[in-house]
Amino acid sequence: MLSIDASLMAIESISSMSKTKKIAILSIMLISILYDASVHAVTTINSIRFEGNETTKEIFLRREMYFTEGDVFDETRLADSIQALVDTGLFTNINYYISSDIPEDELATDSQIDLVIQVKEKYYLLLLPRIRVKENETNIGLQLRWDNLFGMNHSLRFLEENRGSTGNIDESRTEFDYTYPNVKGSRYSLNFSYAAENKVDNSNPGLETNRIDQSLGVSVSRWLNSSGRNFGWFANVGWSVRERENDLLDNLLADEKLSALVLSLEYGFAETHDYGYNRSGKEFGYKVDMANRIIHSDTEFARHELYYRSYYRFKSRPLDNLNVQTILGHASHDIMGNQAFNIGGDNLRGYETARFEDNAMLLINMEYVTPLQKYPQLRFVSFVDLGNTYADVEDVVHGGLKTGVGFGLRWKIRSFVKLSLRVDLGYGISDQDYRITAGTSYSY
Repeated sequence: MLSIDASLMAIESISSMSKTKKIAILSIMLISILYDASVHAVTTINSIRFEGNETTKEIFLRREMYFTEGDVFDETRLADSIQALVDTGLFTNINYYISSDIPEDELATDSQIDLVIQVKEKYYLLLLPRIRVKENETNIGLQLRWDNLFGMNHSLRFLEENRGSTGNIDESRTEFDYTYPNVKGSRYSLNFSYAAENKVDNSNPGLETNRIDQSLGVSVSRWLNSSGRNFGWFANVGWSVRERENDLLDNLLADEKLSALVLSLEYGFAETHDYGYNRSGKEFGYKVDMANRIIHSDTEFARHELYYRSYYRFKSRPLDNLNVQTILGHASHDIMGNQAFNIGGDNLRGYETARFEDNAMLLINMEYVTPLQKYPQLRFVSFVDLGNTYADVEDVVHGGLKTGVGFGLRWKIRSFVKLSLRVDLGYGISDQDYRITAGTSYSY
């Protein structure tokens, strides 16, 4: 390609040519000069500013961006940055504007722009009453959800639930969960959890037992991609202490105590995107919980789980969703006196909670979600759930599946983080019975 100086020298050398040839050659040179100037003119980012982030820290927002000051402006990378911010689930709306005009002159030299990202934050603190009615018992409680703590996307969950009483024994449940993602901007995340509950088992007359369970755990996860972003392959390792006390209500009998030190491992892939009212992407993986006397546990077991989830969107109907989930599980022994898997209620709709229990499981969920056209926050869902539990994983092949079908409603409350009210009416074909389930989050 010719430079401007070289082109001017060439013009002098063609002065003796015919008029037609001169015009042709000069036209080619002019096109070359203009093309050369336009190719080498670039637009860089002079500054990036954020507006509307009253709670969210700028350092967190910058981590989600795909460029920084001094980088060449690129619309694709800008779109990826906006999507990354949407995927955090922390904002109801995200816009941008450029405060410096980009010169329209094709011969312009390098230019700079100032990029401004505008966010509208959601409400991050939510206190929810919790009421669950099933068969002959009513559970009343309170749930605290606090997102984006410290403006760095930390999350806290706390639940206190009164489960009534049985035989003058009060029954309750307490849950606490805290997640610290991207510790100091790294690929690592931490999670702390605690749970305690008690429930009276009076299924065996004369051996009525108040089962008191507690667990305390911590886990560390790491994203394995080269960019350090929150998608792709990941690994997780965790430790937990679980205890169960079987308090026999007949004082003449000795109480029983069980404890386990559990090592948890998980390896998988996750890449999903949020689009305001629905999702796309997939996640899959393998996880195992192991307790063994080698690691100083009083009890032994190994619980394995393979899972796959996929969320489909359609170009012709971008607000619709087809969601699919499959889980295959197997355990070597009962866990702390309970069988490892149970399905029914929220995961096998149309059947009572924990209707099927055993040490192997296959669960398949499929649901199609479509919005009310003029009010996309309200969505209708039709679903099919298939599943069963088995004594051993080999029984999955010929053990058969229980089927639940039904429909429901979803109300996406975008002012809060990951809050979607749902109500489903399911029909359990095997039991020939209807069940209603409800919740404050996605089905899966």
